[in-house]
Amino acid sequence: MKKISKILIAAVLGFTLTLAGAISVSATDLEGLTPGFWKNHTEAWADTGFSPTDQIGSIFNVPDEYNLDDFTLLEALSFGGGKGEIGAAKILLRASVAAILNAGDPDIKYYYLLSSIYSNTNAELNSHNRADMLWLAGVWDSYNNFGLH
Repeated sequence: MKKISKILIAAVLGFTLTLAGAISVSATDLEGLTPGFWKNHTEAWADTGFSPTDQIGSIFNVPDEYNLDDFTLLEALSFGGGKGEIGAAKILLRASVAAILNAGDPDIKYYYLLSSIYSNTNAELNSHNRADMLWLAGVWDSYNNFGLH
């Protein structure tokens, strides 16, 4: 079982967890907003340290053959996916952009630190493994759907 899967199980059961790359919070205190929220509320980006016009390639290490570096973070929030590695990369980037916005906002109690989101997303993008990219996108999506308390 992958480490993040154990985190999800613990979160469902209500444990408090502290792992490398994560903050220490009770599962009931976790917060996160969806890609749709961030796409439709660009004014909420003000305290995140990111801009809707930042390019994906300035944030993530995307393989050149995916041709996704020049899209903006705002555009990434509208990525739909598709077949193959590039489709999976788009799905992962949509979830990852929401994750960095959640982690970058000082008022949101997001579970992961920016450094962990960067390193995990970059590793999966560069794995060229569709299943692993989709798996990590699912992890980020689960945390991006906690809402605010």
